[in-house]
Amino acid sequence: MSRFAVIGQALPAIAMAALLSAGHQVAVMPERRRDLEPGFDLNELLDDAGKRGERQARKTDRRERLKSAQRAAVEGRR
Repeated sequence: MSRFAVIGQALPAIAMAALLSAGHQVAVMPERRRDLEPGFDLNELLDDAGKRGERQARKTDRRERLKSAQRAAVEGRR
């Protein structure tokens, strides 16, 4: 039996052993970050309370303008 025949027969066994041993590895999971959670407001990360308040006011104003535009569209106004 030549060397190549031995290597050819051993290769599938080596590959199978590698696959079976890989099943016992610990999975590395990404860190859970609060700032990527749904509904998290990035403005909370600001240190300056004044800026936080200003941004919150702009956000509320923008939301109200969108709601009024949607109401106007439903009613058929421009």
